[in-house]
Amino acid sequence: MSSKQLNSDFDLSLCMLEDRAPLAHKLKTGKGSLSVKGLQRYKLSQAKLKKRVQNHPRPSFDTKLPINQRIDEIKSTIQENQVTIICGETGSGKSTQIPKICLELGYGAAGLIGQTQPRRIAARSIASRLNDELPNKEHPLTGYKIRFSDTVSESSRIKVLTDGMLLSEIEHDKALTKYEIIIIDEAHERSLNIDFLLGFLKRLLPKRPELKLIITSATIDPESFARHFNNAPVIEVSGRTYPVEIVYRSETELENKSLAQLIEQAIRDLIAFEPGDILVFLPGEQDIRETQKHLDKSHISQLETTPLYARLSNDEQKRIFTSHTGIRVVLATNIAETSLTVPGIRYVVDCGTARISRFNTGRGIQRLPIEAISQASAKQRAGRCGRTSNGVCIRLYSQIDHDNRPEFIEAEILRTSLASVILRMESQHLGKLENFPFMELPSERAIRNGQRLLIELGALDEHQSITKLGKKLARFPLDPRLARIVLAADELSCLESCLPIIAALASRDPRDAPEELRQLANEKHKKWTAKNSEFASFAMIWRDWLPIRKLGQSKQRAWCKANFLSWIRMREWSDTMNQLERTCKDLSLTISQKLSIDNNELEQALLAGFLGNIAQLNEHGEYLGTRGKKLLLHPSSRLRATPPKWIVAADLVDTSRLYARTIARIEPEWIERWSSHLVKKQYLDPHWSKSRGEVIAYEQISLFGLIIVAKRRISYRRIAPQECRELFLMSGLAAGQIEVKNQGRIAKFYTPNVKLAAKLESEEQKTRRRDILVDDQVVAEFYGSKIPAHINCVATLNSWLTNATATEQSALLMSEDDLRVSDQNTNIDRFPERLQIGNNQLALSYHFEPGHPNDGVTISLPSSLLKQITEDPLLWLVPGLLIEKAIALIRTLPKPVRRLCAPAPDTANKAIALLNMDQINKVNFNSEFAAAVTQVIGTAVVATDFEELALPAHLRMNIRIFNDQGETLGCSRSLAELQSSLHTESTAQIQQVIDRSIEQTDITNWNFGDLPSELISEVGGANIAFHPALVDKRNSVAIQLFDTVEIAEKNHHKGLQRLICLSLSKQTKYLQQKLVGLEQTALLYASIGSKHELLEDIVNSTIDKCFELPDFGLRKSTDFSERLHFGKQSMVSVAQKFCDQAGQHLRAYQTLRNQLDELNTKTARDIRNQLAYLVFPGFIRHTPELAFDRLPIYFRGIKIRIERASYAPDKDIGKLKEIYALMDAQELGFETNWDAPEQAQNFQKFRWLLEEYRLSVFAQEIRTIEKVSANQLLNLAKSLLLL
Repeated sequence: MSSKQLNSDFDLSLCMLEDRAPLAHKLKTGKGSLSVKGLQRYKLSQAKLKKRVQNHPRPSFDTKLPINQRIDEIKSTIQENQVTIICGETGSGKSTQIPKICLELGYGAAGLIGQTQPRRIAARSIASRLNDELPNKEHPLTGYKIRFSDTVSESSRIKVLTDGMLLSEIEHDKALTKYEIIIIDEAHERSLNIDFLLGFLKRLLPKRPELKLIITSATIDPESFARHFNNAPVIEVSGRTYPVEIVYRSETELENKSLAQLIEQAIRDLIAFEPGDILVFLPGEQDIRETQKHLDKSHISQLETTPLYARLSNDEQKRIFTSHTGIRVVLATNIAETSLTVPGIRYVVDCGTARISRFNTGRGIQRLPIEAISQASAKQRAGRCGRTSNGVCIRLYSQIDHDNRPEFIEAEILRTSLASVILRMESQHLGKLENFPFMELPSERAIRNGQRLLIELGALDEHQSITKLGKKLARFPLDPRLARIVLAADELSCLESCLPIIAALASRDPRDAPEELRQLANEKHKKWTAKNSEFASFAMIWRDWLPIRKLGQSKQRAWCKANFLSWIRMREWSDTMNQLERTCKDLSLTISQKLSIDNNELEQALLAGFLGNIAQLNEHGEYLGTRGKKLLLHPSSRLRATPPKWIVAADLVDTSRLYARTIARIEPEWIERWSSHLVKKQYLDPHWSKSRGEVIAYEQISLFGLIIVAKRRISYRRIAPQECRELFLMSGLAAGQIEVKNQGRIAKFYTPNVKLAAKLESEEQKTRRRDILVDDQVVAEFYGSKIPAHINCVATLNSWLTNATATEQSALLMSEDDLRVSDQNTNIDRFPERLQIGNNQLALSYHFEPGHPNDGVTISLPSSLLKQITEDPLLWLVPGLLIEKAIALIRTLPKPVRRLCAPAPDTANKAIALLNMDQINKVNFNSEFAAAVTQVIGTAVVATDFEELALPAHLRMNIRIFNDQGETLGCSRSLAELQSSLHTESTAQIQQVIDRSIEQTDITNWNFGDLPSELISEVGGANIAFHPALVDKRNSVAIQLFDTVEIAEKNHHKGLQRLICLSLSKQTKYLQQKLVGLEQTALLYASIGSKHELLEDIVNSTIDKCFELPDFGLRKSTDFSERLHFGKQSMVSVAQKFCDQAGQHLRAYQTLRNQLDELNTKTARDIRNQLAYLVFPGFIRHTPELAFDRLPIYFRGIKIRIERASYAPDKDIGKLKEIYALMDAQELGFETNWDAPEQAQNFQKFRWLLEEYRLSVFAQEIRTIEKVSANQLLNLAKSLLLL
């Protein structure tokens, strides 16, 4: 049937617009006829249209409004063009009059007149205003539709709705068949929704030629709209305003003043001119609160401040419409710029800035920076005054600043995330965004960023095609991220807890905290605070709201008021919940009736939508987020007191800093579940694991640059099988790192192979060579040639061996020829496994790795042997290294001597040949070697000429000390260091097991038989020598055991002295009473010590002289008796001689001290120090015999020095400088506890040679006992480590 036949039978133009397309389709499929049901719809539609035409209203127009003065031009333009652009200044009446003009033209009968508004408050207020101006008050002709509120009825001719609501209608009605004319109001705002609608309508208009489109805009770039719609006509209408004077502030007026102070000054200036209400534009809520607080304290009379911003409740916003007395100052954000007309405003104060939402495509965050407004916005703001009389707009910036600003702000689509737009277009099959007819196409980077977010969420695949998940997400009236969380919550069975949170995030925060009651409100809200999640607070509020929700409106309001919640926002929240529950039901998602908050599933679900908003706390107290973002918790966050290690945030807002807002604690292991398609995996340090018998690696997982798994141990063999085979052969088999326990088949060939390799490697370690054992690569190639290519771990090797033939298995056994590089002689017998020291065979180990702590030879000593051992045997190392050490020692000699030793290897070999190898480990090697070198070169060399510490580490014995359990207590190449640091442990172990049966007390004569010099006991696995000795107890002696010879000798000397005194008590008493001159000598000694101390010194010195002490070997009873018999005969004469000499020395000492007062301070101080070292308590027995006899010579030298210094003090000071360093060394030597006899002996030599050197410096006429020089003394001091 032809279309003419169809039209002749059924005139669809007589039907409602929304019915025409469905009826036409039914006629086409029904071949020109309609079913009973279709025919019924046709007749009802005709009747409805007829009735609406008959009752079509005739609106009246206020001719004073500028737009109505051009009503005929507007009518004809609308009738003649499909698209009309009306550009009207503020106050022209375009928002209310254009819908009425459309009614006047007959539109609104067959279909609706749709008018979009960018904000809900504007939609409500314009609908209300239209109903006031139109007839038929009982059945309002205008309805509005905003989110969760729809007042459109059958009688409605005009439908005012937000642009977002019109977009949602497109999903179900792509042709917008309910509308015969659409008005896009406030199009100059160029919001994302507006731009999308304009693009969609550009495509739709050719398909619906009867549809009219009117675009209304402020006087901001109307040409761009005209160009977009094929040069559509533009009608410009002036506003109904009075002149507005623009006042700028100069740069000097703005200096050193806060924004609040500038606003206060502007208000005072305006009030002084003529009182009137004032509208102040500020960038944000915080600025409004601060300015309100400042103005309330300014004491400007009759001033009433009223805030106005989007987050205020309806009641608070309506305060601007209420009557008032005095002067009202409305402190507003840019909401008052176009969306809302504040009545009665005479003056405007414009701070010139606003918070403008911008999406950072690089960082993927929405920013709200404060920016300078455009010239167009400044004009809009100025237009808010002058509605009722002449107005004044004070701009808190200079005119130069204004003129340099951009003319318009760019469209929102160029500065926001495009994810929602892309998903909407994909789900509605509108094609790719880059092909959509937007007025301005977003950048490729912004498009990619939106696509990237959708890929993150799983809504798009890698080809940017919508997925099944994406189709589900598109069905939710939500941001895609929030929709993704809903689906994740369903997967985790926590949908009932998650939905209230999602609904809250999609709505406005219901918590209300008026500035004047903020503290009280915060206290009320504390009960809804969760420990680790700010999201959970919404669920807690919802849980408490559920029973209240069922009550009447008055009780709901009362509960909300008591708890500082906005009732309006709670209703919006409830409506959002209803909407979400319906969507969930449509998608067959299960919602439990039990709302549970205390579980981790909730936070895990949040991650699914906010993967880009995770962050980790670093050591600086700052969070590191994805893509390198650095952020802080928002100042309002309740989790700031104890910030979690890991967080997820609902928003990342960039103001002065990047802040995370609405956060929850998370665990990093939760992230992987939702990010498996996004994470990057790195495998670090693949290495062979002996315990696991396979190659393992550390997996590092990062999400957008943020490491969420730092180091996870995983099996690597399936990830890189070939690399694992190489590591298995090289680091496993070749390196001897296969655990053969419970691996019998492997052990058959592997254990003998490893033992053979270990034997050859031991040869290398000992001989310090790398040419004995083949390298691991050769071993790996050997195994690789025998083992199939797929084997890369112990498990697969064992599996293969199960079925391998005997020939294949035996081929894995290695011979020495397979492992040895050459047959060169290694002299391995010169590198013993043990070293004999005293009564002990001590284990040696070898390590060849220069720079390693254990490089060279290591001797293992039980801690019990630590105090017994001396350095002498350790200096010999092992025979195999002795020549190398000898050469190295020669190279440390002073240069003049070293030249005589060239070539060093020849001298070393000759000197070593002279050594008595029978004395090896029994004498000091360095001393013996020095003597041998002396013989070879004919120049004196002493052990101290060698610099032992300058030798390479492997030429000094490494000493390891271990306890009974074999644990290492310490390791060093310095025996003295170990003996000092481990003294307590060593002594404690010995004291626990020592056999003290030989010890006795209260001994007054030798009645205990012979005293052995050494007792051997086994302690801690070592044969320890203990040394019995006599110990002085004043009135008796005792026998005690000592674990070192040195301490035993000291005590035995004093014990013998005491036992001789006790055995010869009569002789000793005689000495105490009959020594001639003792009293006079004691008087001279009084400044040094007591008479008793002097007498004890004389007696002890006499006993040492007469009885040939000290003598550690005096241990037999018969020897002691014999020594007593012969020694007692000379005691009196020897004692008298000591007393006489002491008297002479003390008189000279006192005489010299008395002469020091008139000398230079430095000289006197030095001589006093010298005298103190010569005469001191115990000086008779502690001064060597030769030195004691030379004390008068030293005193004579001091006397000569005093005489010369008295008339030539500067010369003396000059000579004194020559011995400063030597004096310091002497002082340090006296403070040192010389345990080693050789060192003590060398210090005594140094100490008395220094006295001889003083003679050569200060009294050259006195002959020294031997030639001595400063260098000689300095070298000796250095050898003693005193310099």
